[in-house]
Amino acid sequence: MLIESPHFARRFGALLILLLPYLCLGSPVKVDPEGELIVEVSLSDATQLSEGFIIYPDGEDWLFPLGELADVLGIAATVNSRGKSAKGFILQEDRVFELDLKSSCRVFLEKEWRPFNCDNVVFFGEEIYVRRLLLEKWFPVNIVVNPYKAKASVIPREKLPIQLKREREAEAARAKGGVAFDLGYPVQSLPHSVLSFPFIDLQLGLTHSE
Repeated sequence: MLIESPHFARRFGALLILLLPYLCLGSPVKVDPEGELIVEVSLSDATQLSEGFIIYPDGEDWLFPLGELADVLGIAATVNSRGKSAKGFILQEDRVFELDLKSSCRVFLEKEWRPFNCDNVVFFGEEIYVRRLLLEKWFPVNIVVNPYKAKASVIPREKLPIQLKREREAEAARAKGGVAFDLGYPVQSLPHSVLSFPFIDLQLGLTHSE
């Protein structure tokens, strides 16, 4: 059969490579400027990260600007919308993050390239907007949007740089104030009452020599 010919297989494979970017795009999401929602972004502990953050509705999901979100979370990822890419790292330098939308739709996470559906991203202005559900797979956070209160709550799955910085500042303040650190050992209750004093029971033996 023709389809079993090695020559046909090579030509068909080359054709797929040429068409891959177009097949991957499918029906991309569209940003509706009239649906713009300005939200306050905060951590689940109410720590405010941004108060003028713009997102857009996408059906039952939301589109977030990749570069701005990374900046708010303290993730070192730089977006190049013209080059259709983003590059940086997540929390630690050895956790490389790279987004490639030029040749195909793939992301480099955990030391490997992973393909994804191009329908989940869209270029708008100088940003790359990504669906919330996909961002939650890339970044160690969950995001809950409340459009009625114009709030987006970030629930970290790992400690973010702003949280680690706050912990360092608190430890430095305790050290400066002379407050002892809590080493995590369990507190043992003392057997004495509040007004009692510990004592040592000594038995003295006296010998009388004649």
